Amino acid sequence: MFLLTTDTLADAGYRQYETSNFARPGCECRHNLIYWRNQPFIGVGPSAAGCVEGRRYKNVADVAGYVRMIDERGHAEVESEVIQGETLMLEMILMQLRLIEGLSISDFEARTSVNPLALFSDVLERLVPRGVVTVTESHIAFTRRGRLIADRLMTEFACALGSKDVALPVIG
Repeated sequence: MFLLTTDTLADAGYRQYETSNFARPGCECRHNLIYWRNQPFIGVGPSAAGCVEGRRYKNVADVAGYVRMIDERGHAEVESEVIQGETLMLEMILMQLRLIEGLSISDFEARTSVNPLALFSDVLERLVPRGVVTVTESHIAFTRRGRLIADRLMTEFACALGSKDVALPVIG
């Protein structure tokens, strides 16, 4: 059914750009692409969340509390965490591999100081010959066949994070 849907939408002029999203060229949801590419976004208002300069935050949900905290503290954050190291790598895998374009090799290396081709060499050696993953100069991506088992493939990449003796940078 999924492949039939993909083909039917492609025949109608819609391009698959993410695991479960299709759009006519140029009409992709920019809002969601920001999340899937792990790009910064600002959250403003009660219960809003944002992620700027590697720090994810969430504002208080209550409107009155939001107004009071802004007046008293200049912000209304109630949760905050820094996304770095293996957490950043995992989030990049889980989000960018959802995209048809896949995981950006240069972005991964720039943000983590780790080459994903080296980090995932064992996984790639197993999955590329099976025809479920492709590697180009710029991206690691799932093939059409691979997208049918995307959750399983993401698990392979995620598990590789803990199994490699790769020097992870200490940030902070």
